[in-house]
Amino acid sequence: VNVTRHPITRIDSFAKHWAREIKSSPAYHSNANRLFWNSAIAQAIRQREASLPHNPTDEQVLFLRSVFEALSNDRVEVLLAPGDNVPMERLTQDVEALRWLVQKISGGDLSCDDEIYEQSLLAQPINRSERTPLSSKKTWDAWDDWQRRAFLTTADILGLNLKMYDAFKYDLSFATC
Repeated sequence: VNVTRHPITRIDSFAKHWAREIKSSPAYHSNANRLFWNSAIAQAIRQREASLPHNPTDEQVLFLRSVFEALSNDRVEVLLAPGDNVPMERLTQDVEALRWLVQKISGGDLSCDDEIYEQSLLAQPINRSERTPLSSKKTWDAWDDWQRRAFLTTADILGLNLKMYDAFKYDLSFATC
């Protein structure tokens, strides 16, 4: 079973999490940033998208890395057998989806009473960047133009048709420049 997330909110979450890490430990992502910035994929993105920063900050490179990480992973995950992808958003809001996942991964050997499932949905989120996270559309709208174009350019370079997210029941119809 693969737990998915909407790519827009996933990218934003990765970038914000990594930005917090790099502030507390500047060397933590510096090597990965350098390797990514000099990679063939980053060069291809920069060549195709003139609006990208020429001398990016660490946070800008982290954002581009998060776009690449999320989209390249999704490209593989969408090919999994139907039913093997479970949207995280559903697991955090739907007791039946959570019950199904526990049964699926335990081979039916684990059972919990209803109160445990309900309590886990009421629990405070772990590792959340914001108290009230934005919807995927509002997150997209909050991104700078270069970030939206970097997303679309990276998807194109990776050969991703954003319609593939229909399989995850994620709406990306707003993802245009």
